[in-house]
Amino acid sequence: MPRRDLVLLAYDVVSDRRRGRALDAVRGFGIDAQLSVHECQFTAAEREEMWRRLVSLLNEEEDRLLLLVLDPRARIEALGTPRSTLEPYLHYIG
Repeated sequence: MPRRDLVLLAYDVVSDRRRGRALDAVRGFGIDAQLSVHECQFTAAEREEMWRRLVSLLNEEEDRLLLLVLDPRARIEALGTPRSTLEPYLHYIG
């Protein structure tokens, strides 16, 4: 079974229509942290496919896209309303 990495996916999209399409593309892969920031678990192939999907939907001149593979050894802290996490070692403080 391929390894799944914890990934932070974020985008800043000017157009409401493109933003909605990006959100639809991401749903099912992760937890909606906000409308444009997502905590996901991807295999390498899924990560590449998601990148291709989003790049095809977004406008390179107007929009921004960021995909960060998180180091599982690193401590992650967050402040705010707790949400269900994908990994038991993640803790929200707030």
